[in-house]
Amino acid sequence: MVTETVGTPQGTITDTSTIEKGTLVLKHRVYTQGPVTIEVDYKDNKASGSMSMNGQAKPIAVDLGGDIFGDGAGGSRRFAALPLADGYATSFRNLDLEKQKIEMKSLKVVGMESVTVPAGTFDAYKVELTSADNEANKTIVCGSRRLAQGG
Repeated sequence: MVTETVGTPQGTITDTSTIEKGTLVLKHRVYTQGPVTIEVDYKDNKASGSMSMNGQAKPIAVDLGGDIFGDGAGGSRRFAALPLADGYATSFRNLDLEKQKIEMKSLKVVGMESVTVPAGTFDAYKVELTSADNEANKTIVCGSRRLAQGG
């Protein structure tokens, strides 16, 4: 179970993901911000749950077409468990909770970078995440397997 908490001008966001040991596949997610609560179970290639705002609930029911990976709390840290190397590339599914729609994402190792954090300086993979629906929607993540494993 991984929980991330972020303070924003619109209120605190708490995102908790339960991931399967060994596969790191998302199994359950709870997202809260102010009057919004989203709770989703991921099982048998389906997402089911509810989204509520100010007591008004809306069901969530989405056919996923496969497992969800790297979504929710701790999502980017899960990438360090992949067999990262120069030129490595893969694709995976995320779920846009608001739109209740599958998003296909592409991951590509685009190089190495030296990253300094309080624990020291590490060589890290520079990973580019791109939305299949909008190639302009890119995110760069740098990470080290040592950091992902708590080193």
